[in-house]
Amino acid sequence: MRGSAAGAVAARGWAVEASNGSAVCIQGLRPAQRAELDRLLGWCLATAIAPDGTVVTRAKSESLAEGYYFTITFLDTVGYFDPAKRSWTDRALPEAPALRARLECHVRRLHNGDPMARMARERLSPP
Repeated sequence: MRGSAAGAVAARGWAVEASNGSAVCIQGLRPAQRAELDRLLGWCLATAIAPDGTVVTRAKSESLAEGYYFTITFLDTVGYFDPAKRSWTDRALPEAPALRARLECHVRRLHNGDPMARMARERLSPP
């Protein structure tokens, strides 16, 4: 989704999922859905990512680049890095910039020709 279409979708309270152009409504979430997003984010930060920014939880068949991509995509989609996308919570996430930098450091070490590594880098680009 590009240009004015993306803007129109965002104005209606939808978050645009850039990788495939789909839109996901997050402003109209019920309290239980908001709590589940908070739980998933907490799990991701506590279990899937080591303190140094290494992605440690991956599916058995996932490549390292895929592990980084899917983890970073989740964080980006729920607005972890960008408060403008974080309509499901008012909680401040002051540690987000530091984790973004640590993730970027690891993603830069992945093979430049890997499309998943490229897409992970794109997701980490500042808004």
